[in-house]
Amino acid sequence: MKQYSIYSLLVILFFSALTLSACRDSADQPYTRAEEEILSQNLRLPLEPFVYPTSVQAMFFPEDGGSTGNLQQIALGRVLFYETSLSADGTISCASCHHQELAFSDNVAFSEGVHGNLTDRNSFPLGSFPTIMGVYNNNGEVGVPGDSLNPSARGVFWDERAADLFEQMQETFENPKEMGIDVRTIPDRLEGLDYYPILFERAYGDGNGKITPVKTMEALQAFMQTFVNISSRYDHALGIAIREGQDLLGDFSGLSPEENQGKRLFRANCASCHMVTLNFLHHETLGSGKATACNGLDQTYTDKGVGQHSGNPELDGVFKIPALRNIAVTAPYMHDGRFGTLEEVIHHYNEGIQAHANLDPFLKDEQGEPKRLNLSQEEIDALLAFLNTLTNEDLLTHEKWADPFL
Repeated sequence: MKQYSIYSLLVILFFSALTLSACRDSADQPYTRAEEEILSQNLRLPLEPFVYPTSVQAMFFPEDGGSTGNLQQIALGRVLFYETSLSADGTISCASCHHQELAFSDNVAFSEGVHGNLTDRNSFPLGSFPTIMGVYNNNGEVGVPGDSLNPSARGVFWDERAADLFEQMQETFENPKEMGIDVRTIPDRLEGLDYYPILFERAYGDGNGKITPVKTMEALQAFMQTFVNISSRYDHALGIAIREGQDLLGDFSGLSPEENQGKRLFRANCASCHMVTLNFLHHETLGSGKATACNGLDQTYTDKGVGQHSGNPELDGVFKIPALRNIAVTAPYMHDGRFGTLEEVIHHYNEGIQAHANLDPFLKDEQGEPKRLNLSQEEIDALLAFLNTLTNEDLLTHEKWADPFL
């Protein structure tokens, strides 16, 4: 009964967020005619900035704020996200490895960075809540490294080597295989582009449109924070269940019989690491920030994950557990992109888990051996049908998240 009460509270709080929208402040004013002329030569931006979904972070982490920032800051972040001038050879942007239509993931195992280099790991999908969240200070404003962090943002990258999103962005900018620039050169790279003084001034209102590395990363973070999936078929079915007083642990009237069967199978077999709450993340993520596991991909890992950067052999083969929202569009899967389809992923858990020394306890049976789900093909199909209900088409297609360059 206690579990049901907690779950009900989470989903009710979640759906109350659907009625919210981002706040406007004094910076969110229409562009002047002169500004419009400059911006329109390079960018396709609305006269008034788009309004984005409000984060529900404050409902679970009130001490960290939860503001999405002003809309002009988000608009600036959107432009920066697609800006190739922020790379060493002028060809790579954040969006080069994180495509909107793929829930801000990539469709290859290893993405191409500057000078034709390939990344060491599969691009982590950004289009799920709250995988990407803001770093806030105690006033609820976007902060800088060292400020209090949202637990879900701690431990960024597959191996959690970055403490927060600022550290993650700096490493991505400076990685010679990815964007390959010194973050200190960001102002020089942007100041020669006449639209950035306008966008920075509107976002920060400091009187001169000064461009700095910290402002750049703050704006990028503000935009990425809007990658919120709260409008999937699952969410709509959950909303119906709440309004009609249905058993939230049972079948939903808004899902098909096959999807409900998949939901039951998911709860029975997958929820230990992907709890059925907001983001289908590890059950400890909301409380402690822990979101890693060894899932037995190999007996011996060439890429040792958390163990590789920590030097702790007890963490060899341990990687960050990804959120599952939009999971149907983020293939290939795993840190090395080894699985091309979701069905291959399910088959791994069905019969392929390896007996690695650090295998997560949830993936062991009573004898300490790797679990075998032993699902039939009908059950696999049902599980796939349920996972497909987690896709938010609006996030994948709406102009507010699309490339603004002409």
